[in-house]
Amino acid sequence: MNLPDGSFYHRRLNKDDLDAALKYFELALERDSAFALAYAGIERVWDRRQQMGLVKSSEGTPKAEAAALKALELDSNNSEAYHVLGGVKNMGQVGLEGRRSRLPEKQLN
Repeated sequence: MNLPDGSFYHRRLNKDDLDAALKYFELALERDSAFALAYAGIERVWDRRQQMGLVKSSEGTPKAEAAALKALELDSNNSEAYHVLGGVKNMGQVGLEGRRSRLPEKQLN
């Protein structure tokens, strides 16, 4: 499958590699449309695109959530799918700026 390739590229955190990762996850789905981990990988790509500011959450969150829900529909026992869905819900509720605002301020002595 193309999952190992997609998993490698989605961790490199630049636009071109995220695009490559998405391509590999989609190729994996062409071979097996019931491959839940490929959908989880697609969710991670959209999540990272949002984190890096490459897409707005209004574009990325629905795509990420749809991929995570599809992964769970295919395999309701898939822990990876639950993990990525949690990330989608967190990003969708607070957005990147909300995540930053929840970080504790550094105390200077």
